[in-house]
Amino acid sequence: MKKTLLIFVLVSLSLHVNAETFRIAYYDGGDAPFVQTTNGRVYGIFPELMAAIAQKSGDQIEVQALPIKRLLNAFEVGSIDIEVGVNSKWRSTSLVPGIYSDPFLTVSDILCYRFGEIKKNERIADFSGETIGVIANYSYPEFDSAFSKGIIKRADAFTNPNLLTMLKAKRFDQIIISQYVKQYWAKSDPAKYNCDEGRIVESSDVMLRVHPGKASALPRLNAAIESLKKSGELDAIIKRNIN
Repeated sequence: MKKTLLIFVLVSLSLHVNAETFRIAYYDGGDAPFVQTTNGRVYGIFPELMAAIAQKSGDQIEVQALPIKRLLNAFEVGSIDIEVGVNSKWRSTSLVPGIYSDPFLTVSDILCYRFGEIKKNERIADFSGETIGVIANYSYPEFDSAFSKGIIKRADAFTNPNLLTMLKAKRFDQIIISQYVKQYWAKSDPAKYNCDEGRIVESSDVMLRVHPGKASALPRLNAAIESLKKSGELDAIIKRNIN
């Protein structure tokens, strides 16, 4: 009994010694179901995940919401420590690329159509002369060459709800949208936002992007992610925010 108590005390002391406070920033425009901001409250898959990771690792988190350009600059100058839900290829041009945790989620961008209009074939050539709606500033490598050459017209929207409603209004022939995002909005209002899912355009693992100044914390962050995966808590967070 005394030996068990001693081990517990030593583990508790170790967590206390290693514990840090991580400054985290989320995009203040929100991107449901990953992040949402309402009246200063930040919630969604990523904030819930970080709260669960901090509980496992023994760390504290400070959260703020920033415009995307300020967020990226804040990471480079070291005023935030972690960016959540990022793939390294998305930040390859950053002056401070950062170091990455183990992946915790795979996200897929899909083609989506008005009901009854899904294509039998979905090769690049099959979209020639058509207009595809996408989120502004996002890159889709498979389609980028056809967009730049004008073979397919790219039309930008600034929010996912607008992307979905403009598809229904026939402003686009089809759209490219995150599958999780589409499922979230379709369940919130099927008549307004639902669409027929086509093929996957691109799938990417997403991770924590950690500032080099916090590199020593990576092993325990990875351990927390692995624990959340094995316990089913990560899946529960995702389902809770999509359903």
